Amino acid sequence: MRFGLLGPLTVHDGAAVRPIGSPKGRALLGALLLRPNRAVPLDTLEAVLWGESPPATASASLHNHVARLRRVLAEDGEPRLRAVPGGYLLTVGAGELDSELFTERLDRARAGRLRQDWAAVGKETAQALELWRGAPLANLPDPALSHPEVRPQIQQLQEARLQALEWRFDAELRLGRHGGLAPELARLAEEHPLSEVFHRQLMLVLHRTDRQAEALAVFRRLRRTLIDELGIEPGPAVQQTHQEILTARQVSLSVAPAVPHPAAGPPDNAAGTPLAPPRRPLPSADPAPARPSSPPTPWTSPAGRPNSSG
Repeated sequence: MRFGLLGPLTVHDGAAVRPIGSPKGRALLGALLLRPNRAVPLDTLEAVLWGESPPATASASLHNHVARLRRVLAEDGEPRLRAVPGGYLLTVGAGELDSELFTERLDRARAGRLRQDWAAVGKETAQALELWRGAPLANLPDPALSHPEVRPQIQQLQEARLQALEWRFDAELRLGRHGGLAPELARLAEEHPLSEVFHRQLMLVLHRTDRQAEALAVFRRLRRTLIDELGIEPGPAVQQTHQEILTARQVSLSVAPAVPHPAAGPPDNAAGTPLAPPRRPLPSADPAPARPSSPPTPWTSPAGRPNSSG
């Protein structure tokens, strides 16, 4: 049997899906799966199902929901869901819960980072992210999602997913595999406008795919957002990446091929005599006949007197 928390709550028995139609049944199973193989107190389960003010019949209703959930999870051998002093405990085997598989792969990716084995980091993070199907426990009712025992654990899972994304992109960049990363990083930068990590990685991808102007625009947008929202400048890592892009762009402009200058003069012929410059082509129409040369005529003022100046 497999349980899914990284998206809508699901229960699979091989290829078959075991439906849990009741919202309170899903809330109960979700609360138990967030603490697998550990006792969950009765008051916590009641608050997850009914909020902070459960009805007087909450204890009896909880017992009925537990009984129905036991039937859904029924297997040969020991029951998975059993009563323990003060609450209930759900037994989950190794490899049956997707959130635990995700954590294991993220731990292996962390070990790969320490070894600087970027191929392993890329592989482990990619496999970890494949387990995600959407927002964790997306089909639980609102009282369960907002419960103080549930909400922080969902947030931790979401933060761990962002960590996996960061490490995956970092591995791809270090391995020189930049192609195709820009659209996903641009979407993440838009979804997380204060994330310096995703903006920096997007800047690097754009820079390394010869889109320096776009990379600099990403920096300006991040800087403006950080100043407007938090009153701070981007951190040292982003600033260093920005400076590297600026420097590379200036070097690129400085080594651009210059326009060739015209030759200082026509080449000499074999005898050492300068070649005559090429003649301009004559206009298509016949030119007017040349006027005979004559001495210059002095300029006459409007009064008829020659101008003596000059």
